Amino acid sequence: MAPLKAPPTAAPPVSESPWECLRRPVLAPLLRHGLALRLTVGGCLGYAVLAMAGFRFIRCPVYALTGCDCPGCGLTRSVDAALHGHLGSAFHWHVFGPLALALGACGLAACFMPRSMRLPLADWLGRQERRCFLPTVVMAGFLAYWLARMSLGCLPSDLVAAHP
Repeated sequence: MAPLKAPPTAAPPVSESPWECLRRPVLAPLLRHGLALRLTVGGCLGYAVLAMAGFRFIRCPVYALTGCDCPGCGLTRSVDAALHGHLGSAFHWHVFGPLALALGACGLAACFMPRSMRLPLADWLGRQERRCFLPTVVMAGFLAYWLARMSLGCLPSDLVAAHP
């Protein structure tokens, strides 16, 4: 019987500077892994189809816990309005709705790309996300927009009664 070998030791984790975590790509890894991309896009499409068919989902957990609208409040209605060609209404519900729709359309197109096209696109997107701090900038804009809406009192929960 051969003697047992000790398992190989893993390299010590490399500490990441706080700035590097802000540059970490979000969309590129999703684009790189075809199954994750297809599951994400399929889940979003399923949710959108059910929402547009009139199926009402459970109230937002942030709203249920705090009584305040969450940063994404109104996003589904915004995407629905944009899909129907009502861009003014889409921006009224949530400024990021048309952007979410464009991102979803790009994700849907990427689902049908061959791997040989999708991987170079993922590499390019990863470089852009790191260079421009894109995920951090978008998230900061999303939160700033939410805070502005809260301070101005123009949140979707105030509008739902007027627009059932």
